[in-house]
Amino acid sequence: MLKSLISFLLLVSLSTFCQTNTTALDDATKLYKDGNYAEAYAKYKVILEDASLDSKTINNAFDSAMGCQSQLGKDEEFDGIMEALLKKRPKDWRVTTHVAMKLFYSNHSGQYVDGKFYRGFRSRRRGTRYVNVTLRDRVRALQLFYEAARLSELDKTATNLERQEMLSNFAQVMTNQYPQVWRLQILTDLSKLPDYDSTEIYERSSGMPIDEN
Repeated sequence: MLKSLISFLLLVSLSTFCQTNTTALDDATKLYKDGNYAEAYAKYKVILEDASLDSKTINNAFDSAMGCQSQLGKDEEFDGIMEALLKKRPKDWRVTTHVAMKLFYSNHSGQYVDGKFYRGFRSRRRGTRYVNVTLRDRVRALQLFYEAARLSELDKTATNLERQEMLSNFAQVMTNQYPQVWRLQILTDLSKLPDYDSTEIYERSSGMPIDEN
C-alpha cells in the first residue's frame, strides 16, 4: 500500500512538472509570436536553465532567445547566454553542436572596451575599439565541434544520421573560411582563442606562399 502511494505521488509530481515546463514554453512562444520580445526573452532565459529538458527543446528555446536578442538589440548578451548554456549541459553534444553553428553564423562585429568584448553596436562607449571576431568565433566553434564529436562517440543513443549531420556541419565550419584550397594546409591551434580583431586568414589577396624550394 505504501509503495503504491509513493509511486502515485511521484507520478503526479512528474506530471505536474512536465505540465509546468510545457506551459512555460507555450507562454514564451505566444509572447514571441505576438511581438512581446522582452517578456518572451525573460521566459526563454529561464527555460534554458532547466536541465531536465531534452536537447531539441533547449535548441529551439535558444534559437528563439537569440531571435529576441536581435529584435531587442541585445547582441552583446549572446556570449554570456551561450557559455552559460554550455556550462549547464557539458555532456549534451547535440546542444553543443547547435550552439557552435549558431555562433559561426552570429554577428561577428562588436566593440572592445576596457578589456571586455561587446558583440554588436547597440551603443557607443568611451574608449571604444571596433573589432571583428570572425576568426575568434570560428576557432571557438571548432573547439565546440571537436568536443561534440568526442561526446557523440560515447553516446549510445546517437544515431548514424545524427553523427553524419554533426560531422557535415563540422566540415562546413572547418572549410567555409578558406576559398583558397591551399589554406587547408594551415593548421588551426584549438588550444587557445585568437586575439580580438585578428584578421590573419582573411588576407586573401595574396597567393600561396612559396620559398626557394
